[in-house]
Amino acid sequence: MKKSERAFPGAELKFTNLYVKNIDPEVTEEVLKQKFSEYGKITNIILMKDDNDQPKGFGFINFETPDEAKQAVEAMDGAVLGEY
Repeated sequence: MKKSERAFPGAELKFTNLYVKNIDPEVTEEVLKQKFSEYGKITNIILMKDDNDQPKGFGFINFETPDEAKQAVEAMDGAVLGEY
């Protein structure tokens, strides 16, 4: 979402794509899908990797609707998956 399109403080945000950080290198896309699918239908998951195919520790999860993404954010904010 472009910065100019972002809502002002207090406005309701409408997003479907989540940035997930501090992901343990042992956590796979399948583990993320299993955990986050509790909050809605996931359309895409990607864990970012470096040029040597090593995990960078972050990724993106895209939900079908903004409400599902919002539920996931509220439920998973601060959650720990793996050893981190």
